[in-house]
Amino acid sequence: MTKPQAVVMNMFYTGIGIARNLGEMGVPVIGLGPDRFTWGNFSRFCKFLRCPDSRDQQNELVEFLVRLGKKLETRAVIFPTRDYDVMFLSQHREDLSDYFIVSVPKPVILDNIMNKWRMLETASRCDISVPRSFLIESKDDLNRMPRINFPCVLKPVYSSSWRAEGAWQAVGGRKAIGVSSFDNLYTEYERVSAVPGKLLVQELVPGGDDQIYVLGSYLSAASEPLAYFTGRKLVQMPPQFGTGCLVESVRLEELELSTFRFLKVLGYYGISEVEYKKDPNDGTFKLIEINPRHWDWHRLGTKCGANLSYIAYRDLTGESIERSYVGSVAGVKWIAEQEFFLFVVQGFKDGLTWRRIRELAKGGGEYGSFSWGDPLPFLIYLLQFLTFLFAVLKRRLLRAFHAW
Repeated sequence: MTKPQAVVMNMFYTGIGIARNLGEMGVPVIGLGPDRFTWGNFSRFCKFLRCPDSRDQQNELVEFLVRLGKKLETRAVIFPTRDYDVMFLSQHREDLSDYFIVSVPKPVILDNIMNKWRMLETASRCDISVPRSFLIESKDDLNRMPRINFPCVLKPVYSSSWRAEGAWQAVGGRKAIGVSSFDNLYTEYERVSAVPGKLLVQELVPGGDDQIYVLGSYLSAASEPLAYFTGRKLVQMPPQFGTGCLVESVRLEELELSTFRFLKVLGYYGISEVEYKKDPNDGTFKLIEINPRHWDWHRLGTKCGANLSYIAYRDLTGESIERSYVGSVAGVKWIAEQEFFLFVVQGFKDGLTWRRIRELAKGGGEYGSFSWGDPLPFLIYLLQFLTFLFAVLKRRLLRAFHAW
């Protein structure tokens, strides 16, 4: 009997990781995306189809998926890779349910995760440590805010509100903004307040990026963990408020137990990435955010023994899963090649040494784009990156020439 297909929305680090996780297990995969030249589209583990964008072409994407679904032999499992994809699937679940098994929780559960303020309130009731935070709906809320310790961070209640068309440019291409004083906070607020949506002001947990820990898991409909692993960021780009580009697997049973209790209270099920930062002052893990989907480096779990994508696929297609799969191998690393390269270039200006680079990269077991068993995406990725570097170098040389 033919296995149900899997459909992956957008083939960047996250999407190609899902395709490889499933394709290696014999699952037929369709990769979707609005850009035909995204390097993940060239993976041997998926058939790529160009489609409308879930961000600003939702009606067109619904029509596209319905046409696609009518051609499939059985209902396919559809996986989101971005917040826009999650919101799209949540809003159009009923429109797509005849053709697709939607791998995101129901809207009421989803909103309790994606609304950062509501998530923090629930975490506090579950005795999960959280950074001191304040909800900002207007400038008056800033004036009424109690005394806060700086530095702190200004960010949207819904991450997607800063990534809407035009908003990303308005906030300076930042998913969160570090502020060092009240004057700085007011200045940044004036800049981002033109973008619709509520904001959070949150005290910054001290410590470096290497104090950020993540629990990635797949939970059944009864909120029981069927597969999970824990990891620690070593480097993220840009620093402090970027995404992990060098990550290492660890085991943190204490974090696992408390997180699963919290997710059960939320009634959560499906894939999630729960992020904490360890406070060096008291050793507590403070909750930062929850992503209700796959994320860039989820394939690290596969290398450690917990293939979240395949367990999700099996559970959603009705297979019985008799035990939990735990990523128990520590010390395995995942590296995003382009971002790590940029970290190295930037680091040389700040005194980064080759010895430190070797220490960080030593033992890398998985890469964002490179794979011996699936080489073409990396070659496309490398070509695109070299083209980008050439364009940057050309602009700088031209500026230097005109200045001379």
